[in-house]
Amino acid sequence: MTDYDRLHEIAREDVHTCIEVWNEILSAEDRKVEYAYAKGSATKKWDSPIDYVPEISDVDINVQISHDEGLFHPPNDFNDAMQLSEKYEKRFHEIRPDALHMPRSQIMVLNRLKEVVEYSPLRISDVHILFGDPEQEEFPNVNTIRKMDIANLLKMEEKIEPIPRQVFDRAGHDFWSVIRIMTWRVSPSPVRLLSQTHDDPIDLWSWNRTRVEKELREQYYDQIADSYRGFYMSGWDLFLSEFKSLNAYRSVVIHGYNLIKQCMDEGKKFIRR
Repeated sequence: MTDYDRLHEIAREDVHTCIEVWNEILSAEDRKVEYAYAKGSATKKWDSPIDYVPEISDVDINVQISHDEGLFHPPNDFNDAMQLSEKYEKRFHEIRPDALHMPRSQIMVLNRLKEVVEYSPLRISDVHILFGDPEQEEFPNVNTIRKMDIANLLKMEEKIEPIPRQVFDRAGHDFWSVIRIMTWRVSPSPVRLLSQTHDDPIDLWSWNRTRVEKELREQYYDQIADSYRGFYMSGWDLFLSEFKSLNAYRSVVIHGYNLIKQCMDEGKKFIRR
């Protein structure tokens, strides 16, 4: 029987190391980063296996830089980026040579994010600050958050429409690219659906997946809850198979596709009201 609690203990140490290393790198003076914080599933409480799945879940780090030119600058932007990636990898393995996994880090520059998408800030109390002093931004009103959430949920239709054409000729490791497309779309989709009726959408975004699954079932979204849980438990099967299980690859993709489609179908009902 798989001891998920013990695996989570080890994975948590891996995540802490990941954040520690990025703290070292991003706080270097030449990076011009004003502040950085980690957020998302990696920093929340883990109450059940679905709350964090090694190499399926990401360590999300947001940074604010002191200029608008990005972290890297031409003509050496590519080489600088590759060197930074290598620096992170080497330092991580120096600190944790026997890690369970190397967490998948995803770094977002807030300067650019605010320019290209409708943006609802997080509560500073819900993030893990690496360094600097981020100020709490003003929250949109509840109706605005709901409109943003439903719009972003329904945009998923154009993302999943080509998936049948992308999977019919794949096998084994070929499914990984599809899974990576899904991971950052599966996690927020149920939250965007639940925000349409929840009294406090900002608080909703702070919940871990265990609590989201519970709320889905309380709102009678049992099929969505089954797909949501199935995606992450199949992710565990895939990780524990050392990414060799063909059935696990397919199961992750099937649950992910069904979850996004089910959330969209339910979301469309709020547009018709």
